[in-house]
Amino acid sequence: MRFLLIILYLIISSSAVLADKNSKQVTVTADKVNVEDNSSVSVYSGNAKANWGETYLTADTIKIIHPDQKPKSIYIVGKPAFVSYMAPDKKNKIKGSANAMEYNLKTETLIMKGQAKIINGKNKIRAEEIRINKKTGEMHATSSKKSQVRIVFEINE
Repeated sequence: MRFLLIILYLIISSSAVLADKNSKQVTVTADKVNVEDNSSVSVYSGNAKANWGETYLTADTIKIIHPDQKPKSIYIVGKPAFVSYMAPDKKNKIKGSANAMEYNLKTETLIMKGQAKIINGKNKIRAEEIRINKKTGEMHATSSKKSQVRIVFEINE
């Protein structure tokens, strides 16, 4: 019975807050799920995938932090982990990858770390770390000691 309650809790708590304005639910799949009640953490591992609205995550591991039964942050780890979502202007689907990512549900901020890459149409950005505000489209990229930020723009003539 306790196991069934934990699964029900995960479904309700995850879908309530992870859903964006255009979606009423979130779907998370993985080969394995571990729930840590005391620390308010759910860990989805092995071919983990999550999607809500037009946002999709794929990784080796997805960890959801949910204090007070309300998801706050999602940590995504993979070699690499992938994300895709619709740009704020709704013209392009933005795709990205990095070794690790953190998504803050309240601020809709995505932090990509380790060989981070974003593709927006024909424009590309590569950096050690990329921070994106999904609401505004604002982006900040940081280089590492080994390489600079690289941006490739498509020129419209």
